[in-house]
Amino acid sequence: SGQNIIYSPPSISNPNSAIEFYLQIGSIGDLRLRSLAMLFTQIFHEPFFDLLRTKEQLGYVVRHTTREKGPSIGLRFVIQSERDPLYLDERIESFI
Repeated sequence: SGQNIIYSPPSISNPNSAIEFYLQIGSIGDLRLRSLAMLFTQIFHEPFFDLLRTKEQLGYVVRHTTREKGPSIGLRFVIQSERDPLYLDERIESFI
């Protein structure tokens, strides 16, 4: 099952936030799935950056990668911004 974890320290002087949106898609041992994950990363990379960084100007850091951790593989979306993490989460989900 999935989970959302948000930590918001009470700091008015520093409005920065960051979000890592990880979509686990399966086992790293599945070569077909691993290849598809890497293909999706190449397909999503430029449009993700163009829409969320250039057009919507959401953050300083906007990137999309394939993440391989332990026995699993997934798609990883990262944004560092002055916007609220819940809003950033909504924009990532909308992009996907």
